[in-house]
Amino acid sequence: MEVAEEENISRLTNDDETIVVIDNDNGVKFLMAAAEIQLEEISLGKLAQEKGTTPHVKELGKMMEVSHTKTLAELNNCNYSGCNLAI
Repeated sequence: MEVAEEENISRLTNDDETIVVIDNDNGVKFLMAAAEIQLEEISLGKLAQEKGTTPHVKELGKMMEVSHTKTLAELNNCNYSGCNLAI
């Protein structure tokens, strides 16, 4: 069953939505790792806005900050019975 789930997840596109069900410690670890990644991406976005030398880089940084802040909020709203995440 896990192999099939992994294959399905690998086929998702950015426009797909999935329901993440936390049924074990691996799920909790996944959400924690995903949250850490979002925090890093938010930091990188802020850095691009501060240090970027072109408008394009600054715009990309803002987009990264907004997008990953939204995803982090979705992760923070997840509970142990599952949640809807736009991946």
